[in-house]
Amino acid sequence: MIVPRLDLLLLDFDGVLARYARPRRCAHLAATAGCEPSRVMEVLFASGLETAYDGGAITTTDYLRRLGDGLGARIDEDAWIAARVAACEADPRIQAMVDMVTAI
Repeated sequence: MIVPRLDLLLLDFDGVLARYARPRRCAHLAATAGCEPSRVMEVLFASGLETAYDGGAITTTDYLRRLGDGLGARIDEDAWIAARVAACEADPRIQAMVDMVTAI
């Protein structure tokens, strides 16, 4: 049997390669900003800030400025990335499948 060589494997990150926990992300940002996680939820999600950023309507610089303004604290790129990383956990089942497929 001829097995075709894989040239490209495109997967979504949140909910496929990694489990994403929004509450963990908000708690991490809240600890950085010195506020409650519920405030982070309001500023990021209820306000539409996250949707605007995900949709490409605002730049990273504007996103971080607006996030910091809403939380009353400066949120730099390192803190923002650290919160995102803290909210993600690799799914070992998917990683095993990716390893198997890419080994072909």
